[in-house]
Amino acid sequence: MEKHDWLSEPSVETTLKILETLTSALAPRGGQVGRHLLELVQARDYVAVLAYVFDYNLDWDISQLIACRQIQALYKKLPILPVISAEEREARSYVIYEEAEAKCKETNARFRTKKDIPDGFSATSFTQLNAARRLIRKVLGPLPRICDLKLAFGPGATTTVKKGMACPQEKLADQPTCSVELAHSPWMPEFLRSIPHWLDCHGEWVLCEEDGEEVYAEYCVDLVLSTSQLVNVPKDALVDRFIEIQPTLNTLLQGGIGRWIQDRLLQVLDLDIRDQLPNQRFARVGSITHELMTLDLRSASATISRELVRYLLPEDWYQFLFYAGCADTTYKGTTRKLEMFCSMGNGYTFPLETLIFYALTVAASKGGALVRAYGDDIICETDDAPSVVDLLTLCGFMINESKCGYGKFRESCGADWYAGFNIRPVYVKAGLSAEHLYVLHNFFARSLDTELAEIALSYVSDDLRLYGPDGYGDCVLVSSDGTWSKHLNRVKRRAGYGGVFFEAFRRCSRERVSIYPGDYVSPLYSVYMRSEPGLLQSDSAYEEGPFLNANFSRFKFEIKAHREASLRESNQKFAPDGRPLWTTPGSGGYERVLIYTLSS
Repeated sequence: MEKHDWLSEPSVETTLKILETLTSALAPRGGQVGRHLLELVQARDYVAVLAYVFDYNLDWDISQLIACRQIQALYKKLPILPVISAEEREARSYVIYEEAEAKCKETNARFRTKKDIPDGFSATSFTQLNAARRLIRKVLGPLPRICDLKLAFGPGATTTVKKGMACPQEKLADQPTCSVELAHSPWMPEFLRSIPHWLDCHGEWVLCEEDGEEVYAEYCVDLVLSTSQLVNVPKDALVDRFIEIQPTLNTLLQGGIGRWIQDRLLQVLDLDIRDQLPNQRFARVGSITHELMTLDLRSASATISRELVRYLLPEDWYQFLFYAGCADTTYKGTTRKLEMFCSMGNGYTFPLETLIFYALTVAASKGGALVRAYGDDIICETDDAPSVVDLLTLCGFMINESKCGYGKFRESCGADWYAGFNIRPVYVKAGLSAEHLYVLHNFFARSLDTELAEIALSYVSDDLRLYGPDGYGDCVLVSSDGTWSKHLNRVKRRAGYGGVFFEAFRRCSRERVSIYPGDYVSPLYSVYMRSEPGLLQSDSAYEEGPFLNANFSRFKFEIKAHREASLRESNQKFAPDGRPLWTTPGSGGYERVLIYTLSS
C-alpha cells in the first residue's frame, strides 16, 4: 500500500475541492444566506465570500448563523486562495502601514502643540487623558534597574539572525547588534555590564595611552549598528501584516522590559496578559446582557504614536523605552524615520499597549470596575462605550467597527458569542494536509457534527488514521468509542498497569548540532534562564571598575561548575559526539508515538 505523508499539502485545486464539499454540506443549514454563499463559492467568486458582512442586529437562528460563518471561515484566512497575488497582498498591507504612520504623524503634531490642551480635546476628554496618565504612572512605578530585568531571547528572528536559525546559541555567537538609540543610551553601560559572559566572546582588552605612556586598559566590544527591518507576514487571504524585526541586543532588552511591565500589570491591576479567559467570559456575558461592549482597533500597535507615549508615561520611562527601541526602520533598502513609537516585533509592545488601552478605557468610564484589556481587545460597560471610543479616537486610534460588538454579538480574544452561544468557527490557514484535516475533523467531532467530521475524515488516507481520546490536542482523530485502545499484555497488568496505549502523530522540533564545541556562553545562558533574575547580573561583581574584571573570572568559574547539571535538568538533547542540540523555529518532520493513558 502506498505510504502517505501526514504533513504534505495537496495542490491548491484539491484543497479548494475539499472546501467546496464542506461548503455544500453547510449551505442547506445556513438558509438563504448559506445558499447564496455556496453559489459564490461554486462561481469561484471568493472575494465576494470574504466581503460578506453579517448583520448581528438581525434575529439570527443560531444554527444558520454558525453554518454561514463557518462557510466564510473556510476561506477567510487561507493565504493560498487564488484571489490576489502575494505581491499585491503585500502592497495592500503597505498601504495600511502607511495609513497608520500618517495617523501617528497627525497625533504627534496634536500633542506637540504649545497649547495647554491639545487640539480636539475638550475639558472633559483632557481630564480623562490625565486620569489615564496617573494610572499608567501608578502601574509602572519606579524605573527598574537593568539587573532587575529578566533578560531573555525570544524565539524569533533578529536583523542578523534569520528565523530558521533563531536559537540562543546562534544569537550569542552573532556579532552584537543594536540600534543607534541603544548604542547612545545612558543605560548602555549598565546593560553591557549585565552580559559580560556574552561580550567576552566579541571583545578584547585595549591598552590606552596618555601622553605616550600606558596608563590603563579598557575592554572594547565592536557593536554593529542597525535599524529595524520592516517585513510582512501572512495574515489572511487578502492582506499581510507588517512587523519590525529588531537588532539582537534590542530584542534582549525589550523582552526584559516587556516581562517587567507584564508583572506590574498583574501586581497592580490583577491583569494577567497570559490568560485570555477573563476577556472571553466578559464577552459572553456581554452577548447575553448587552451591558458589556467589546471594542477592537485597527493597526493598534502601529498607531501608538511617539508623542502620546511621551505624554502618558513618566519621562524616565519614556526615555528608557525609546532607547531600547528603534526610531528608524528599513524596507526594501529604504530607511525612514518612524512616527509610531513601537510596533509588533518589539518585545515590550504588547504589554505597553495593554496598559495604555486599559488606562484610557478606565479613564473614560464612569466606574471602571468592569474594564478588561488584552492588547487591543477592550471590554467596557456598554453605556461607557461612546466616551471610550471618543477618547481613543482623540489619541489617534482607529476603531475596527467590523470586530466591535453590536446587537447580540461579542468577540474578544478568539471567542465569538451570539446571545451566549459559542459561534466561533474553525479557520483554514493552509493547504489541507492530513494534519490540517485532523484539525477540521476534531473541531467538528467536538461540536458533535458527525456529518462534517466524516467529510473531513474521508480525505485522510487509511494509513494516516490514528484514533484516540480527546484531551491530547489534534495529534489524533478524536474518537469516543474506545476502538483506538491497545490493551496492555498480561505481564504489564500483573505489574500494576491499568491503562491502555494509543498511537499519535507528533511534530518533531527542528534541531541543529552545536557548531561551537568549546562554547561556554550557551550553558551560562541555560543556567541563567533557570535561575532567579539577577543571578548573572550581580551588581557586586560589576559596580566597580571595568565591566570585565577579576570578579567576573571567579563568577564565570562558579557558573561553569553548574552547567552540566543545568543541561541535564533542562532535558537538553545531545548529538552522538556529545555536542548539544539546539531547537530552532519550524518543524523537523513528524513521528508516530505511543501514548499510555488511563482513559478508556
